[in-house]
Amino acid sequence: VVILTGAGERAFSAGGDIHEFSASVALGADIAMRDFVMRGQRLTARLEAFRKPVIAAVNGIAFGGGCEITEAVPLAIASDRALFAKPEINLAMPPTFGGTQRLPRLA
Repeated sequence: VVILTGAGERAFSAGGDIHEFSASVALGADIAMRDFVMRGQRLTARLEAFRKPVIAAVNGIAFGGGCEITEAVPLAIASDRALFAKPEINLAMPPTFGGTQRLPRLA
């Protein structure tokens, strides 16, 4: 069994590193976006297909990619302090790591 959790109580995952993404935009916005999306999709696809059970133990915020990680694993457990959000929507970006397909199946 693999258990994914954040360090401390503040966050499971705050999502993508905007500073890292901004630095990669120097290569070109299209290339940066494609690379960012492909890395996230590879991560969530690997979690979904992992040969051992994967549990997301969420204590704190799970935003953006962190939220999508919880959608990709077979079991997510949330504490009373867990908060899930997709703030990328406020930047006119859809959930890009497969969340638009996974979330409806979970509802």
